[in-house]
Amino acid sequence: MTSASESPDAARLATARRAAEEAGRLARRFFEDRETLLIEAKGPQDLVSAADREVEALIRREIERDFPEDRVLGEEFGDSGGDAATGWVVDPIDGTQNFLRGIPQFVVSIAYRAKGESRVGVIHDPNAGETFWAT
Repeated sequence: MTSASESPDAARLATARRAAEEAGRLARRFFEDRETLLIEAKGPQDLVSAADREVEALIRREIERDFPEDRVLGEEFGDSGGDAATGWVVDPIDGTQNFLRGIPQFVVSIAYRAKGESRVGVIHDPNAGETFWAT
């Protein structure tokens, strides 16, 4: 939620950073135990696992907690509805193929767009422990 002294972009950035880092910790736990994951095919060469779904669900909960009215478009659960030009775009495990093959090059990606313009972007690499963001 925004305070009187915090801009909407700053508040969304704080939410995105917190969500990406928390999601990264969860993704990393799944990565370390990926042999136990159920893997499904969404399409030709398009795989999904319980890790993708649970990480996205975590991100959605974090966003909904702070911005319950915001639209969320995620790779695993689709669109929550609302204005297509405004809302969050989420790729919970960007690099699923690497993740599933045990290659530690994957990230959590979260962005927010308002009226078709990118306003906030966060990339968290749980293996390197690095987070990059922009507004």
